[in-house]
Amino acid sequence: MSESTAGYTPRRTVAAIGLAVLTLAAVWVGYRFSEGFHVAREIEASARRAAPHLTSLISVMERYQTLPPILSEDRGIVEAAEGAPPPTLNERLERYAESTGADAIYLMDDNGWTITASNWNSPQTFLGQNYGFRPYFKDALSGRSGEYFAIGATTGIPGYFVSHPVKTDEGQIVGAIAVKVDLRRLEADWEDLEEKVFVVNADGVIVLSGEHRWRYHPIGALDSATREHIAARKQFGQEPLTPLGVDRDGVIVSVDQVRFVEHTAAVGRLGWTLGLLKNPVLGRSERRIMQSWPPGGRFGAHGCCGRAAYPAKHVEPCRRPEGSQGKRRRAA
Repeated sequence: MSESTAGYTPRRTVAAIGLAVLTLAAVWVGYRFSEGFHVAREIEASARRAAPHLTSLISVMERYQTLPPILSEDRGIVEAAEGAPPPTLNERLERYAESTGADAIYLMDDNGWTITASNWNSPQTFLGQNYGFRPYFKDALSGRSGEYFAIGATTGIPGYFVSHPVKTDEGQIVGAIAVKVDLRRLEADWEDLEEKVFVVNADGVIVLSGEHRWRYHPIGALDSATREHIAARKQFGQEPLTPLGVDRDGVIVSVDQVRFVEHTAAVGRLGWTLGLLKNPVLGRSERRIMQSWPPGGRFGAHGCCGRAAYPAKHVEPCRRPEGSQGKRRRAA
C-alpha cells in the first residue's frame, strides 16, 4: 500500500461519512428550530402590522355607506329619476363629490341609463352610459343598498361602488343613485412598505395590492363557472386573470419562490380578505444558524475529513506534523 493511501482504511471512511451526516443533521435540526421560532415571532408581528391597514380600509368603505341613502332623499334627485331633472343637478352632484372625496356620484334611471353625473364635464363622463349589468345597480333596483368593486367600464379606473334605490313618495323605485370611490390611495400607502399588503375578493382575485404586478391575479386557478360569472359582470375588463402562483405550507406562503409568513384578516365587506406577507423566512434564519455554528462543524461535510467519501487516488492526503512523522519512522 502506498504512503499516500495508507491512512485511509474502510473504518476511517465510514467514520468520516458518519461525521458528515451527523453534522448536516445537526445543522438541519438547528435550522428548523430557529425557523419555527422566527415564524412564531413573525406571526405576532404581522398581526400588529396588518391592523392599521385593515382599519384604514374598513374606515374608507364604511364612510360612504350612508351617502347614497342620504342622496336618494334629495328632492332634485327624485325629480330627475322621475323624468324632470333640475337644470343645475349635475353641478350640485359635482360639488357633493368634491366635498366628500368621492370619485363620482351619478343617477341612473330604472333601466340603468345615467341621466345625471358629477363628472358631466369630463371627457369620460358617465352621462348617457348604461350600467344596468352591474350588480350594484341590480341590488338598488331590487330595493336594497348595493356595493361592488370593478374596473370602470367607461374610465378603466378601478373603484368601489356603493348604491341605493331612489323612490317616489309612493315608494315606487324609479332609479338608483351610486357613488364611486377610488381605493388606489390606500395602495399608494402600501407601496414602499417592507411587507406585502393586498386584498383578495370572494373569488380569490387580488383587487388591491401595494405590489402592483399582483393586482387582478387570482391566488389560485379559477374554474370556468367563476370566469363566466366575472365576464358577465365585466368586473375586470380585459384582464386575463392569470393565477399568481402561490404555494402554501401552513402559514408559510411562497410567491415567485420567495417564502413569507402570511397573516390574513376578514374585511367584513364583499367577502374581502386583507393579507400581509412579512419578511422572507428562508435565508434569514439559515444565515443566523450558519453564522452561529462552530467553524469546524459548519464545513464538516466539505472539509478535510469529508474527503473520505471520494476515492483516495483523487485526494491529497492530510499533512501530518513533521515531528509526528519522524517519531513514527524511528519507532519502525
